[in-house]
Amino acid sequence: MTTDRDLLLLVEHDDVCVKNLLPPLRKSGWWVTRVSSASEAYLKLRNETYGAVMFSRWLPDGDGLDFLSYVRERWPAIPAIVLSTQAEPDDRVDVYAAGADYYPAVPFSEQEIHARLRSIRQRLTQRPNSISIRDFELYKDTRTALYSGRPVQLSPTEFDILHCLVSGYPYPVNRKTLLKKVFHLDIEPGTNVVEVHIHRLRRKLVDNKVKQLLKTISGQGYVLDSESDIVGTN
Repeated sequence: MTTDRDLLLLVEHDDVCVKNLLPPLRKSGWWVTRVSSASEAYLKLRNETYGAVMFSRWLPDGDGLDFLSYVRERWPAIPAIVLSTQAEPDDRVDVYAAGADYYPAVPFSEQEIHARLRSIRQRLTQRPNSISIRDFELYKDTRTALYSGRPVQLSPTEFDILHCLVSGYPYPVNRKTLLKKVFHLDIEPGTNVVEVHIHRLRRKLVDNKVKQLLKTISGQGYVLDSESDIVGTN
């Protein structure tokens, strides 16, 4: 069965390049959606979920590094493969520094592309330190949150709070515990810092159309919906 992690978005305007790329991509197990420009890719990424994205260093409507920055800002864990006909050393440094996972030069080795993409797929299917609640997934290693396969954009503090609550399920997590584990405070700060971040987390979940999992129990703390099923892996 095909899942979101099997889908690869290919952003390439050169038909010959696409024709050469499809065999190793399909051989590696990817289902490919091809678009020709950054503007088309932005639309796809906003409406669909992909396991990886592959794109040209220079796109018809923009610099591939700008597109890479857009991807990294919103989906920090998604594998990104950048293609180029002029992979000079300085440019390679810039591309990898911007967050690319792989930067093959064209013409490329089909065997190398296949091996790299197979490795990326294995990495996606063997993500460690994950906890899931029905359609909600948390990946501690990459600090990534997904709901029904779609990324939920959380700040590092919001992610840490949510992870703490998931780890503590089915019991409430009190304010003192959050102060110590999330904010690294052993004393009461005299502010409502926990309440502020809980409010922001609730708002983020609503904005992302996530079922309201977070409840407040007076005198005890915060707890996830008791009807949710927790599944965890170490």
